[in-house]
Amino acid sequence: MFKNKILLITGGTGSFGNAVLNRFLDSDIKEIRIFSRDEKKQDDMRHRLNNSKVKFYIADYPWYSTRMWANTIQKTLNSKPIKTAPLWLLRIIGYIGDVIKKVFRIDPLLTTFRLHNMLTGGVYPMQNTKDVCGNLPYDLNKSVYETAKWMYDNQFIKHEPKETLNEQ
Repeated sequence: MFKNKILLITGGTGSFGNAVLNRFLDSDIKEIRIFSRDEKKQDDMRHRLNNSKVKFYIADYPWYSTRMWANTIQKTLNSKPIKTAPLWLLRIIGYIGDVIKKVFRIDPLLTTFRLHNMLTGGVYPMQNTKDVCGNLPYDLNKSVYETAKWMYDNQFIKHEPKETLNEQ
């Protein structure tokens, strides 16, 4: 099914990206392209893998907000609307996380450092990457649907996905 195909993994140095990479690394896929904004993690991964099948590119394109991704996933899986917490509450939880980390020496889910990283966006010039990789084969809706369909078919999720209209 994937023979001589090119796999593009956005966020490829994160937990999910690593899981996808490990799943396909020994397959008959022709090339795996890792897109990530973390140059250090890419370099570490490049040295660890030492595999000419894997190519690395800085950043993701096109840029989508986290809310747009989340809403697309919610619609594709026909799940309940996603609730969001007010920023003031997240800041309080972040400060509590800082105290927990300092006092108990455990790593809480949210600290002020993590919240700052979540709120700090970066826009990177992507034309050179686009010139090398070309246009992506799917838009946001289609890519979320294809991923969710694969996850459903392999019993990673229980809700059957539905294709959504391009509303971006």
